[in-house]
Amino acid sequence: MNNKKTSLILGVSILMVLLVVGVYLYFLRVIRNKTEHSSSVANTLASQKIEKESVDALVKKFEEIENTRIKVNSYFVDPSKIEVFVEYLENLGTTNGVTLSVEKVEVAKDKSNNILVGVKILGTFANVMKTIGLIENAPYQIHITSSFINKNIEAPGDANSKPVVSSGQDWQADVSFSILSFS
Repeated sequence: MNNKKTSLILGVSILMVLLVVGVYLYFLRVIRNKTEHSSSVANTLASQKIEKESVDALVKKFEEIENTRIKVNSYFVDPSKIEVFVEYLENLGTTNGVTLSVEKVEVAKDKSNNILVGVKILGTFANVMKTIGLIENAPYQIHITSSFINKNIEAPGDANSKPVVSSGQDWQADVSFSILSFS
């Protein structure tokens, strides 16, 4: 009986060891599969992170290029949108307390990428000179070709009497300049 009992305990022990080894192998395989899955997910996540960083860098470069394009375009005048530049000049005159009128706007015949502009400015000497300086330093590629400044004097009807200087806007400037265009 002792022999039978020992054999039974041995058989149950072997069965338990096989069961424990089987469960151990099963959990080992599950852990290995989970590790492989986690590794592939981590690799995919890392590649998508690199892709996102590349896309973000590309978007940033596009924004920089767009800002540069806008800045470069601000140096040129589009001939089809010359009225925007004329409004800019008129507003420049208004903000400086002078009467600024655009006398001519034409595309240069010899240089197709230039627009010739002529303006007449009426006002005080300081305001006229300030306006000419602002035109010259405008955020466009402007080249002043001629500038004439004179004082307006009203002559009385009698030839023997002295001329009378007018009050108010007694200085006049005729300024001609060329500006780069897209054409």
